[in-house]
Amino acid sequence: MNTKPFEVALSVIQSVAIVVSLVFSIRGFRAYEARTSAETMLKYSELLDSGTDLKIYNALEHDQSILKEHKGKFTSDELEQFLEDLELLDDAYEGKVINDSMAYDAFSEEIDRVVQNPEIAAYLAVVRRTDPTYFVGIGNLKDAFDEYKKRNPE
Repeated sequence: MNTKPFEVALSVIQSVAIVVSLVFSIRGFRAYEARTSAETMLKYSELLDSGTDLKIYNALEHDQSILKEHKGKFTSDELEQFLEDLELLDDAYEGKVINDSMAYDAFSEEIDRVVQNPEIAAYLAVVRRTDPTYFVGIGNLKDAFDEYKKRNPE
């Protein structure tokens, strides 16, 4: 009895089964990755949409002064904490904990406002005299979001 055709058929079936399980594994990993990204993005949204961070962002949104020394409502420590929270967001983005589209959709407007605000720019210029790398993650996010927008026009 010739078992060669049976062996070939069995080999093909095994190969197809391996490919199918690989496809399902990749899909499962992508779903897990998207879910993790969404959960992390929501945590950062909660952080930035509460307390002093939210109040600073509202001041930015309404073109109000930020620092008390410029007739704003916030101390330099409070502004620094806000900027540090944005730096943490950059760390998560650079570490690919938050994916490009979710980060862009959730935070690009906030980053644009921060980068374009003359009071924050002046503050950053002063603190960067001591350390030029201070809060560079905010600029990195702006660059990454601009690049994302070029790759994904609306």
